[in-house]
Amino acid sequence: MNKLVFIISITMLLLTSCTLSKSYLSIVVSTKFEADAGYQLALKELKNVLEKNNYQVVMSYHVKNDPLPSGNKIIVGDFELEEETSGSSLKEEAFRISQLKDKKASVLKIEGDTKGKMYGVFKLAEQLKLGKGLWDVGIEMAPDFHMRMYTELGQLYDLPSVGYHLFEEPWVNHKRFEKEKKELKVLIDQVAKLGFNTFTIMHVNFEDYITYKYLDKEVYGKDDVHLLKAKHFANHLKDIIDHAHDRHIEVFMQVYEFQYPPQLGEMYELDLRNPQMRTIIEAKVKELFEVVPLDGLVI
Repeated sequence: MNKLVFIISITMLLLTSCTLSKSYLSIVVSTKFEADAGYQLALKELKNVLEKNNYQVVMSYHVKNDPLPSGNKIIVGDFELEEETSGSSLKEEAFRISQLKDKKASVLKIEGDTKGKMYGVFKLAEQLKLGKGLWDVGIEMAPDFHMRMYTELGQLYDLPSVGYHLFEEPWVNHKRFEKEKKELKVLIDQVAKLGFNTFTIMHVNFEDYITYKYLDKEVYGKDDVHLLKAKHFANHLKDIIDHAHDRHIEVFMQVYEFQYPPQLGEMYELDLRNPQMRTIIEAKVKELFEVVPLDGLVI
């Protein structure tokens, strides 16, 4: 019996010791980023690495002028503090990670605009992973290029491809789309962590999204299955673009060529010397940007 009591006592002592050895830390963030997917991705990354370094982390969402939590903390953004860091204003998408003087606690601040602060949180997590001490980090970075584009080279979502189509209902291979979208979303998350602000999806062409509704002739009949398929294709691409936008990443589509359905050639003279070609191309592009919220097109 005494031996059992001794073992329980030692176990409790060890558990108490482990609990006491943890350093408590608050991460203070504006309430406007509480539902921001990009910030949540960055904060999760930071929280995970802090916990691996034996910090007990508490997320604290605040509005400006709210009293800040006591104790050691990381402040993401601008809150009313007794002492602010000195220095010139930051450039677009730049960030500054600096230590603030506080007699009662250790305080680290991440400054920047909306994207800059998010990149700063990712950078702090990266520095900790590389073995840097939390209270030793001090860094200011600004991007050299306004557009930092990552291009997926057609290994995923390589439209047009017969593999995305079915020859019976539901006409679209949703299972393949969902599988590839899942991989693309993981990739987009990594792109955000690396500081890219633009993601490019590569297609040979974008014919699968187009119904030619802005032309003066009906290219697809009202009962043509292409009309249904085009909506599904657009919805799948929109899902990917929304995922990227939520992480503050713009999405471009890169295409190799313009292609057309055979019946279009029976209705119009498809020759670049034909003045109508401009109308046809503009109608296609207008419809593309209407059905999917792309930020640009690379041709």
